[in-house]
Amino acid sequence: MNLKDLIQKELVSFTDEQDGFRKFPRAKFAFSRERAEEFSRVSIETILDDKYFLGLKWNGNQGLYPALKDVLIELYEERKKRIITTFIFTGGIGLGKSVVSNIITYIELFQLIIMPDHCSYYGLTSGTNVCFIMLSRDENKAKRVTFRKFLPIIYNSKVFQDYFPPQIDMEKMSDNPRTFPSDLRFPKGLVVFPGTGHAASILGFDVFGATVDEANDLQVVEHSKKNVIKSEYDAAGEAYNEILGRMDSRFPYESLHRQGKKHGICCLIGQTRGPDSFLERKIREAEMLGDASHIFYVRKARWESQPRERFSKEEFIFDITQGRIVEFISKEERDLSENKCEICNTLLKHGAYIGNNGKLVCCLDCYEETFFGKSEIVKEKSSGL
Repeated sequence: MNLKDLIQKELVSFTDEQDGFRKFPRAKFAFSRERAEEFSRVSIETILDDKYFLGLKWNGNQGLYPALKDVLIELYEERKKRIITTFIFTGGIGLGKSVVSNIITYIELFQLIIMPDHCSYYGLTSGTNVCFIMLSRDENKAKRVTFRKFLPIIYNSKVFQDYFPPQIDMEKMSDNPRTFPSDLRFPKGLVVFPGTGHAASILGFDVFGATVDEANDLQVVEHSKKNVIKSEYDAAGEAYNEILGRMDSRFPYESLHRQGKKHGICCLIGQTRGPDSFLERKIREAEMLGDASHIFYVRKARWESQPRERFSKEEFIFDITQGRIVEFISKEERDLSENKCEICNTLLKHGAYIGNNGKLVCCLDCYEETFFGKSEIVKEKSSGL
């Protein structure tokens, strides 16, 4: 090899190093330009379905709940059409809210780490640390989300183990959050940080994305000294506004969207806590603005989220307003053929619904009348537990 070829080879090698093409510590293989181009063409569906990318396990069975997969696909399809900075998922226990938010962080982290030079792509100073915030009610809970919920997803992902392993060996971790590291670091200066946007900024991280876990359960204090303008300090609202502001300052979503570039997303998840809870207020905001909103929200019941085979085959009709199952007496249970509906006077040949004060009626419209028309009924039957 002559001197010119040797210099050219060294130059290419140096450029590759600068662009992040090398074998990272603890990785099995060197990350190359070929791999970067290959991974950049991977679809969201492939990430969710292919065991090489997302290795989720549910009670030993590989895969993701179909309803949750649909949510994720719809979210990323919608992001192609309009600016979405916030994803909200609310409902009861057992929906998979944390799983969905962790998968979003996984996807965002994957798409960022496979870029040849994400700092140059976003106009950042070379070597800038970019982070994903994971916030919960307190530091210990935030660390549990980071290291006991998100980290296993990384360890089940073969692509991360092959090319981008984190600096932490999960097998050596204890169950005590106090012994957990202060952050979860990946190659190329990417970090998952269990804390606030303000704390991340102090440590010199630029915030790309975030998750606020248990968003409806963060502290709300009346007449707090922390808030000098309002009479009430809303921790969830303050944290959300701070994180979104820090994301937009380094990765301005309006500008990036116009350029066709990816920007981060903030996930807000939590159990339903009533009409005045933080998440419900944000959902009403999204409904009011429609397509002009930067929020994508999901509100599901447990039977809408989990696979049908996890439930009994029994079906029921539910009165949302009265908070009760609408009871029905069939003709097999009692012969009501001589009885008449107490609202419209129709013969009850096939059975009867039991309305307010035990009134027997022929149909759901008459059932509503027993409550003076003040009932909202789920007329599409849903599978029960």
